[in-house]
Amino acid sequence: MAVAMSPSFLTDSSNGSPVTDSRTVELQARERLGASPYAQLRKVRCHVRDGMLFLTGELSSYHMKQMAQAAVRSVEGVTVVVNLIEVE
Repeated sequence: MAVAMSPSFLTDSSNGSPVTDSRTVELQARERLGASPYAQLRKVRCHVRDGMLFLTGELSSYHMKQMAQAAVRSVEGVTVVVNLIEVE
């Protein structure tokens, strides 16, 4: 199944139907971060564009930065995680 990306949503090129829209991807990523046992991850901000999930904000360690990325890596509709989180 080939997937084509557009700014508003991902589509299945075989039938043109939406796979997962950006808002849904963003909400699922926020839910994953919020459900993490690491409370710090709840302050990470998410933004989706063209299937890329951008993580921003500040965390206390590189370990927490990696945990944030791991938490959202398998969200459906995410093609790439761009981890822009800064370590304080």
